[in-house]
Amino acid sequence: MNRLFLSLSGLLMLSTFSGAADEVVREPFGKTKDGKQVERFTLVNPKGMKVRLITFGATLQSLEVPDKAGKLADVIVGFDSLEIGRAHV
Repeated sequence: MNRLFLSLSGLLMLSTFSGAADEVVREPFGKTKDGKQVERFTLVNPKGMKVRLITFGATLQSLEVPDKAGKLADVIVGFDSLEIGRAHV
């Protein structure tokens, strides 16, 4: 889990020009078919960029980046739940 977190922090740091994440939120996301807990990590940097990753294969669930006006837009097509994602596999 720590390796995943370091990778995610590195991704956010490289994706921005202002340093590491200001905020990291860890929360449950769902369970796999065999009952294994999947968590979601949300990292937010000082400029408002958000990265959401789940521990189900270290999947990038969403990436919100600000446009010139500062409005955030999700540039990743991800699923809102494990059940929806499994239905489309």
